[in-house]
Amino acid sequence: MNFEPLLSKLFSRGVTSFDHDFPDFFGYRYATEMGPEKVIEVIREAGLRGRGGAGFPTAVKWDYCRKASGSPKYLVCNADESEPGTFKDVQIMMYDPHALFEGIGIAAYAIGARQAYIYVRGEFDLPARIMELRIPKAHISMQQVQIFIHRGAGAYICGEETALLDSIEGRRGEPRLKPPYPAECGLWGKPTVINNVETLTSVSKIFRFGLDNWKAKGTPKLYCISGDIINSRVFEAPLGIKLRDIVYNYGGGPLPGRKVQAVFPGGSSTAPLRDDELDIPMDFKMPDGKPGIIGSAGTIVVDDSRCMVDVARNIMRFYAHESCGKCTPCRDGNALVHDALNDILEGRDAGYAMEYIERMIPRIFTDCFCPLAKGAMNALGAIFTKWRADFESHVFGSGCGRKRIG
Repeated sequence: MNFEPLLSKLFSRGVTSFDHDFPDFFGYRYATEMGPEKVIEVIREAGLRGRGGAGFPTAVKWDYCRKASGSPKYLVCNADESEPGTFKDVQIMMYDPHALFEGIGIAAYAIGARQAYIYVRGEFDLPARIMELRIPKAHISMQQVQIFIHRGAGAYICGEETALLDSIEGRRGEPRLKPPYPAECGLWGKPTVINNVETLTSVSKIFRFGLDNWKAKGTPKLYCISGDIINSRVFEAPLGIKLRDIVYNYGGGPLPGRKVQAVFPGGSSTAPLRDDELDIPMDFKMPDGKPGIIGSAGTIVVDDSRCMVDVARNIMRFYAHESCGKCTPCRDGNALVHDALNDILEGRDAGYAMEYIERMIPRIFTDCFCPLAKGAMNALGAIFTKWRADFESHVFGSGCGRKRIG
């Protein structure tokens, strides 16, 4: 396929103008003049946390890798973005590639890496092409680091950082046992920092526009909203914005004649909330110190026209399909739970299926190897508890009568 006409159109809409904004990678030059330790200190003062979902302090990761024994060191950009409901990183890759490259250059300088890899999701062919065309300019401006594009094959599990490393090394993508963590023993057994696209782009913003500007904006964060909502979009807002504001102000609320039934705050692997639970901050920690709900910041809205048992089945279909197969609770458990949800919806031994799901949720969550199945059980457990009436209507009645996804 000839991409050139489409690429030209994209560049005329934004990428070329961004070239003008970043003619000399000013943020990178500024960072390299202050020294690696000071760069890390600026990131620490900025309070930057990983934007991929875990929310780990970026400066801590960089500092640990910089001080770790072993060389060479590597920087890896996680551009897999495979969490359903999340589509912010792909926008950066298509329209702000130089901001990403500059963030990569600054991070590589801070940890002492000379090589960086951008691991791009297999389906992101156009973003990968755009970045491949723009990398030569980055190499001219940032000669201390060489950036490579590595295309994945579309496996959800490769969004997990250690499975991603296996994939780059040419092996089947499966999560590794931790510790050791990648900052100590990562790509090819060497100290490696793995940050996602938005995190590294935020690094560029901090050094290009200044720490005071960053703080004045309330540590800005990109959010996505989609589903049964008037305005599906990506937007920037301060960290800690209320989930209700995302749904009703930025998303425009539910479709005409409908009500919000459920909201997945941070992608399909986060526990959905009812409409009366939305007055909470989208942050990495709650005010009481408990883990936050932000996840990947990919908010998905489900309105009251949908059967929540079917929503659960659709989620479990995805996670059963995307299991890497390494551990039994995920490989077999997700598939069996999906089959049980099918039985409930089709009226086959539904009473037993409901009891089976109730038993399996805590077992899978506790015994699985990596966060994939934990995320699936996170979502399923909340649906099973909060919308139990939907399950009972299928088991003990004639069904809820609401529409199904498929």
